Amino acid sequence: RVLPNTCPCFHWGDRDIGGIRIFSHVEKSLPTHQVLHHLMQVQNGASNKKFDDSAVKQLKKYATQKNETGVLSQYWIRNELGPLEQEILDPCSPVINLG
Repeated sequence: RVLPNTCPCFHWGDRDIGGIRIFSHVEKSLPTHQVLHHLMQVQNGASNKKFDDSAVKQLKKYATQKNETGVLSQYWIRNELGPLEQEILDPCSPVINLG
């Protein structure tokens, strides 16, 4: 919170209900900063699993939010993604991804 408002905050979490819940909490906890998801939109990679009906129902609730949590939830639903543990991915700097 002591960083300038122009300093973005990156969150890298699992692609599951717990991950979106944590992302939402971080985003709400830092209302004056832009909170961006990092590596949470990648395609399934090693996982071909889809979210079950219960998870999709919860994601649809998050998708109604007018913030990055809503955008990310909508993306997961629209692209029929499923759970993915962040440890499966090769970590990289979010600054590199910004181009």
